[in-house]
Amino acid sequence: MAGEAEVDLSDTAYESALAQFLGRYEGYSAAIPDEMRASDYARLDLLGHTYLDYTGGGLYAQPERISFRCQQTCQTPA
Repeated sequence: MAGEAEVDLSDTAYESALAQFLGRYEGYSAAIPDEMRASDYARLDLLGHTYLDYTGGGLYAQPERISFRCQQTCQTPA
Protein backbone atom coordinates (compact mmCIF):
# COMPACT_ATOMS: atom_id res chain seq x y z
CA MET A 1 0.00 0.00 0.00
CA ALA A 2 1.10 3.54 -0.62
CA GLY A 3 2.74 5.23 2.34
CA GLU A 4 3.49 2.03 4.27
CA ALA A 5 7.05 1.32 5.34
CA GLU A 6 8.54 -1.92 4.12
CA VAL A 7 9.49 -4.43 6.81
CA ASP A 8 12.74 -6.35 6.50
CA LEU A 9 11.93 -10.02 7.22
CA SER A 10 15.38 -11.39 6.46
CA ASP A 11 17.23 -13.66 8.88
CA THR A 12 19.74 -10.89 9.49
CA ALA A 13 17.01 -8.44 10.50
CA TYR A 14 15.44 -11.06 12.78
CA GLU A 15 18.74 -11.85 14.48
CA SER A 16 19.44 -8.14 14.95
CA ALA A 17 15.98 -7.49 16.42
CA LEU A 18 16.29 -10.52 18.72
CA ALA A 19 19.71 -9.40 19.97
CA GLN A 20 18.34 -5.91 20.64
CA PHE A 21 15.33 -7.35 22.49
CA LEU A 22 17.47 -9.71 24.60
CA GLY A 23 19.82 -6.82 25.44
CA ARG A 24 16.89 -4.76 26.64
CA TYR A 25 15.19 -7.60 28.56
CA GLU A 26 18.09 -9.53 30.05
CA GLY A 27 15.86 -11.79 32.19
CA TYR A 28 14.02 -13.16 29.17
CA SER A 29 15.03 -16.60 28.00
CA ALA A 30 14.08 -17.32 24.40
CA ALA A 31 14.57 -21.02 25.10
CA ILE A 32 11.45 -21.25 27.28
CA PRO A 33 8.88 -20.33 24.58
CA ASP A 34 10.83 -22.38 22.02
CA GLU A 35 10.74 -25.43 24.30
CA MET A 36 7.04 -24.94 24.97
CA ARG A 37 6.26 -24.67 21.27
CA ALA A 38 8.31 -27.81 20.55
CA SER A 39 6.56 -29.85 23.26
CA ASP A 40 3.03 -28.48 23.55
CA TYR A 41 2.41 -27.09 20.08
CA ALA A 42 4.55 -29.34 17.87
CA ARG A 43 1.56 -29.96 15.61
CA LEU A 44 1.94 -26.42 14.24
CA ASP A 45 5.39 -27.20 12.85
CA LEU A 46 4.46 -30.75 11.81
CA LEU A 47 1.52 -29.45 9.77
CA GLY A 48 3.29 -26.30 8.56
CA HIS A 49 0.74 -24.05 10.30
CA THR A 50 1.06 -20.56 11.69
CA TYR A 51 -1.18 -19.52 14.56
CA LEU A 52 -2.24 -15.89 14.92
CA ASP A 53 -3.21 -15.48 18.56
CA TYR A 54 -4.85 -12.10 18.04
CA THR A 55 -7.70 -13.60 16.02
CA GLY A 56 -9.75 -14.43 19.13
CA GLY A 57 -9.34 -18.19 18.84
CA GLY A 58 -7.90 -20.54 21.39
CA LEU A 59 -5.04 -22.91 20.68
CA TYR A 60 -4.95 -25.80 23.12
CA ALA A 61 -1.65 -27.27 24.26
CA GLN A 62 -1.05 -30.97 23.61
CA PRO A 63 -1.42 -31.95 27.31
CA GLU A 64 -4.83 -30.24 27.39
CA ARG A 65 -5.92 -32.08 24.26
CA ILE A 66 -4.85 -35.43 25.71
CA SER A 67 -6.61 -34.70 29.01
CA PHE A 68 -9.84 -33.72 27.25
CA ARG A 69 -9.75 -36.77 24.98
CA CYS A 70 -9.21 -39.03 27.98
CA GLN A 71 -12.10 -37.40 29.82
CA GLN A 72 -14.33 -38.12 26.84
CA THR A 73 -13.24 -41.72 26.24
CA CYS A 74 -11.80 -43.02 29.52
CA GLN A 75 -14.70 -42.31 31.86
CA THR A 76 -15.60 -45.03 34.28
CA PRO A 77 -19.30 -45.95 34.45
CA ALA A 78 -21.20 -44.52 37.41
